[in-house]
Amino acid sequence: MNVKFLLAIASIATINLTNFPVWAIDPEKTLDSSLRLENVIAHYDIDELEGVEKRIRANPNDAEAYLHRAMIRSHSQEDFAGAIEDFNKVIQLDPNRAEAYNYRGTSYFWLKDYQKAMADYDRAIRLAPNLAIAYYNRAYVRLEMGDKQGAIADFRQGATLSQKEGDMMSYDQAQQMIQDLQ
Repeated sequence: MNVKFLLAIASIATINLTNFPVWAIDPEKTLDSSLRLENVIAHYDIDELEGVEKRIRANPNDAEAYLHRAMIRSHSQEDFAGAIEDFNKVIQLDPNRAEAYNYRGTSYFWLKDYQKAMADYDRAIRLAPNLAIAYYNRAYVRLEMGDKQGAIADFRQGATLSQKEGDMMSYDQAQQMIQDLQ
């Protein structure tokens, strides 16, 4: 099925994937549907890595720097294990940072560690119950784990939150996923 998915760092593209986890939402930015996945997620440039690592050496308690390096590792390098290490550091420094749990969950998703991904999305939702993206991500994990009804419920909740935020594109996409699953 060809479905629009919300991709890493505020980009939207149409790609032919059935279980793609969501990273972030910015309905103001769209991409041509012909773009390849590796071009879509290259927002975090590998050339930025040296500067980020310099920031970490200067301040080993800089949660933002670890988050940025984790995003580079996951997006540009597809080093999900390395990204998880950095997300762990972000969480150690800022344990109530819902986005770190959400992103780490997505790294676990790519490693097919669905139990850990689920736990991270659950935690992100507990910390930020209005974080629509975490519901969408958890829905994809539920699909992988065979929980179709749970996935539908999460897509519904994500759609409700997206609609409240005025993000009608995400709302419509979630409604289409719900329809496809029913």
